[in-house]
Amino acid sequence: MILSEFTRLNPKFEAVMCFCFDKNANLILLQKRIDHQFYPGLWGIPAGRVENGEDITDAVMREIREETGNEVPEEMLKLVLETNHKHIIKGGEKVLYFKGYTFVSKMKLEKIILDKKEHVACARLKPYIVPAINIKVMIPDTLRIYELLQRKGELRYHKRSD
Repeated sequence: MILSEFTRLNPKFEAVMCFCFDKNANLILLQKRIDHQFYPGLWGIPAGRVENGEDITDAVMREIREETGNEVPEEMLKLVLETNHKHIIKGGEKVLYFKGYTFVSKMKLEKIILDKKEHVACARLKPYIVPAINIKVMIPDTLRIYELLQRKGELRYHKRSD
């Protein structure tokens, strides 16, 4: 859950996420394994924790590489949003607070090589379909951030390239 109000939280970790598109301006989504600790079975974008001593840009480049098999250079990434999140782990027995950094890749990804330790499928969606997705199949924060970035015009340069 994205925390909209100012809150004095002590984030347990930082996380990065990146909206990636293909040459046809389709959003690339990855489906988490059903036994994954966070958001099992749900669809989302390349994302993960920032490792100790790691810069957020290096972290997002690593996550894209690990989760899609693509090398996206730093100059092709744009940091577009910083958010505070509250994550409730299965059944509500544990709550984690974390700081999130959302990037958009200006590089069009073609071939996706999934990390089978994390994901079971990849989908490419037309941007106009994304808001119509049932929130129960998509990581909730991913959909909310997508809609926010659309309103802010941060995804406007992702047009089809032939």
